[in-house]
Amino acid sequence: MKQKTAAVLAHRTEVERGALPGVIAGLPPDVRERLFATEWFIRHTPVTAAPAQTELTA
Repeated sequence: MKQKTAAVLAHRTEVERGALPGVIAGLPPDVRERLFATEWFIRHTPVTAAPAQTELTA
């Protein structure tokens, strides 16, 4: 979590443009920790299930 926070805070000069790193930099440290406590991932390449095997395909 420390690396993620450091990466976002490295862009805190974005605050002048109203970008999210600047907003996050303005939050109290305990709020930032709660914000970064959960990560979400989106799979961009769908995984297809293998076709079911039958006696004819086994």
